[in-house]
Amino acid sequence: MAKQKDILFINYELLLWKRAKQWGYTGTYGIVEALSDLDYSCLMINKHWINRLPSIIRQDNFKQIWVEVVHNKITDDLGRYLMQKSGIRVALIFESLFYSDEDLKITPELADRHKIVLDRLKYFTHVIVVDEMDVKLINDKMGIPAFWWRQAINLKYISSLMDLKKQKKSIFSGTLYGNRNGFLEFNHKKSIDRNPKGSRLFEFFFNLNQVFAWFASNYFYFNPTIFFNVNMFIVKKLRNFEFRSYLKNLSKYQILINLPSLVKSYPGRVIEGMAAGCLVMTQKIVDRVMTNNIFLNEKEIVLYDTISDFQNKYLAYIDDVDKCSKIQAAAYEEISKKHTLEVRISEFMHWLNNLKC
Repeated sequence: MAKQKDILFINYELLLWKRAKQWGYTGTYGIVEALSDLDYSCLMINKHWINRLPSIIRQDNFKQIWVEVVHNKITDDLGRYLMQKSGIRVALIFESLFYSDEDLKITPELADRHKIVLDRLKYFTHVIVVDEMDVKLINDKMGIPAFWWRQAINLKYISSLMDLKKQKKSIFSGTLYGNRNGFLEFNHKKSIDRNPKGSRLFEFFFNLNQVFAWFASNYFYFNPTIFFNVNMFIVKKLRNFEFRSYLKNLSKYQILINLPSLVKSYPGRVIEGMAAGCLVMTQKIVDRVMTNNIFLNEKEIVLYDTISDFQNKYLAYIDDVDKCSKIQAAAYEEISKKHTLEVRISEFMHWLNNLKC
């Protein structure tokens, strides 16, 4: 008999790598790895297998269920099924619920996101959010305990401090939209790269595996367990290979410039840049005091306000190797102690247990 799993983790994974690569490793597969390293056995299911849950799951209940709820559609049938399977159901909200008028000009479809997501929370007992402003909203409006999740990375992926005096090259990290193109107009001595392109061979195997999984989950009417297990095994291996390659590539850069994001929190690439030994520059987030104070400005991170402010600060740091090295080293120490996924999950479990008391 297979060992009973402690946690069911329902992930949002897209079929084609062109879009799937926008979803970070640390907020998905990285969490599952960290749970395992903390001795929580975990069953991970990607979104295209959701309609086959009763066939895949062979145990009566789980201690906890974690579900990405911003993009996964939570039907009434799915919600009731999850309620039968666990008394602790954690909704993961790794996006902001509200957006500025400027943001909505770029992506008007986000105007009703908060309504859709808040309605899905009726099936959940606890919520994890990345936007500090959403904690109070969910606590007060929904009456559901909400935990503020600061982005983190697995301890094993934090590079050892080797030679921090790297070549004077930098990289822009993030997706281009809105006024982000203005950053690319500034390219000091052509030393700033953009997001590197991945391997076409990797993309081929990822897409092939995912399309087969979609076909198997929708059109094979016998027991899908073997196809599910093979798909999840392969996609985890592919994702892990790609993530390690990505971090290795980042490690050659002196500075990572995080482009502004619609999500009002530090994205995973901020922590990933620090883990790879980069000095990270990122824009201050309006009205997010706690987020802006996660790292000490100009000691562990470099915050900028506008594009011109970024340009001035970039010029001040790119040629000052000693100053860069001090910030890189301080950030490395900080994330190693306080911002690993093992630490973050332990904090959440402690918070959860205190709620029960």
